[in-house]
Amino acid sequence: MSCAPLTSMQSLAAELPEVPKEVVQENCPICLVSLHDKKYQTKNTYNCKKAHTFHSYCLNTLRLVQYKYTGNLSCYVCKVSLGKPKATIEKCSAMPVDNINAQDLYQKGTAQFQEYQSTQKFELMNECLINLSLAVDFDCEEAMGLLAKMELIAAQFYLKKVSEHAKELDLTSIHLLEKMLVSSSEHGNKKAETLKAESEFIIGNSYFLYSKSNADRYWISNAIEHFKKARELGYANASRFIGECELEAGKIILAGEKDRKDTFWLDIATTHFKEAMKYGIEEAKLLFAETELNIGKIKFSEAEMKSDTFWIKRALEPFECAHKNGNEEAKEFIFKVHIAIGKIHLKKGADESDSEWVELALESFEKAIQELDENAETLLSEGKLLTEEAEKLMRQLTSS
Repeated sequence: MSCAPLTSMQSLAAELPEVPKEVVQENCPICLVSLHDKKYQTKNTYNCKKAHTFHSYCLNTLRLVQYKYTGNLSCYVCKVSLGKPKATIEKCSAMPVDNINAQDLYQKGTAQFQEYQSTQKFELMNECLINLSLAVDFDCEEAMGLLAKMELIAAQFYLKKVSEHAKELDLTSIHLLEKMLVSSSEHGNKKAETLKAESEFIIGNSYFLYSKSNADRYWISNAIEHFKKARELGYANASRFIGECELEAGKIILAGEKDRKDTFWLDIATTHFKEAMKYGIEEAKLLFAETELNIGKIKFSEAEMKSDTFWIKRALEPFECAHKNGNEEAKEFIFKVHIAIGKIHLKKGADESDSEWVELALESFEKAIQELDENAETLLSEGKLLTEEAEKLMRQLTSS
């Protein structure tokens, strides 16, 4: 078997991934404690070119902090991105390192905090948060106050970002905003509490605007949840937006069911409109009445084919509901329902020579006529003619 030419071997070697060169390190870059103590496990970040070495405990703590503040992992030394974690990071079982120099982390974080105040660099904000959080995790209590301040600054940064890009629904920024506020509050910053109401409202508004612009009601429940939290926290305008969300959810359903004869989704739409009405949304009342009218029409059309009073009566409730909420067209359909019921009773009375059925027919015709005003001449004439027919049959049956 012949050997491959040297040039081919060199070419092949060039295509192989570069093996990270081992970096000789004396101390862990995070805790500054020696890496040569055998009682502590160590780990390399092979994803970065220089394969930096850390105590396993320190690296895990770093990753927990990075996941909390940025959602991404990176090398503490060279800042190379190590990607997003595939799952939630858990605390490892490695032995904690003794005599950690947390003061050094605190001083780094303090310097970064001061620099961020003048430069407003996003990277500095994250590095400051990570160093101060590591200092707190390694029992540097004096770092907690500054960490709480930085977390509030980060919350304000993400709040502005969510607000400026509301229609885009930046879920990462929303998630980090919520985390920053909770953590800042837990670390003793009372100002974080005052920002919560505004944050809940702006997050809710982002979900709402995204749903509205994309005709996607999936996110509206999230919007309502955040608006309700904002209202509980005293945000004055939140209540109306809950109503607007319910209105939009109903409208999205109606748009999807425009050409279908399915009362199931129309019923869900009316539920949303009914909720919106509680918050004083006038448009919701009109749409509620209109949708109830359409539900009644579908039920009435199906019931007429069955010629069964039970099914016809099911159409009466949505028509009455529509009329009660200002839909004048519903009166005509209430009339038609009573007439249809009366006709069925009248036919049974004639077929069975039973005056009780005729009496029920007369009651239905009377109800029908009562629904109309004098301007509805054609319908009134129909009702009166049927009443006369029923009265004539009643006289025949009672005289025989």
